[in-house]
Amino acid sequence: MKMRYKFSEEDHEKIKTARKKNQDKQTDRRLTVLEMRCEGKKQREISEKTGFHQSHVCNLIRQYFEEGLESITESNIPGTIET
Repeated sequence: MKMRYKFSEEDHEKIKTARKKNQDKQTDRRLTVLEMRCEGKKQREISEKTGFHQSHVCNLIRQYFEEGLESITESNIPGTIET
């Protein structure tokens, strides 16, 4: 199956930098999905490594390309008020 979304080297560097700055475990798992895909890993392998369902892996990749890195790294904790 052909990859629909293509990661550039710039994308890969942004994702690696975000992982280094991040301290949230869930966000790190989401960023790991993107980093592994940048490295050419298949969805099944990414799913097994991160514990996410394959459809969620696909959705995270799509979300990154459609909404940007911030949509992956922002906190989605219920009850949290962002200022």
